[in-house]
Amino acid sequence: MVIQPENRGGAPAILYALLRLLTMDPSMLIDLIRRAIPRLFDAFATVESRLSTPWEAESIRRLYSGLPPADFSKDVLMPRAVDLAVLPVKGVAWSDLGESRRVMATLARLGVSWP
Repeated sequence: MVIQPENRGGAPAILYALLRLLTMDPSMLIDLIRRAIPRLFDAFATVESRLSTPWEAESIRRLYSGLPPADFSKDVLMPRAVDLAVLPVKGVAWSDLGESRRVMATLARLGVSWP
């Protein structure tokens, strides 16, 4: 997780930081997933036509209940390492947010109250 020092504090800044796990054009990220785990990409493509309809929630619930486990780092990033670059940065921190308790601990450490 990258939190820019000037953005610390408010919930919008935290949400922004959570969404900026990678600095990548969204279409590039989608293509990376499509090439690395086509079955996962195809599964999500099946619900696209139901987004913003009365059937959205049920379609997504069914989708997630049938998805096989996937490890983003191992299954998406590592096989496509040749397509990626890592740059050194200063003044940022990393938090492993793989569990809800870690997210809540990070928010507490940053002084952000969450409902």
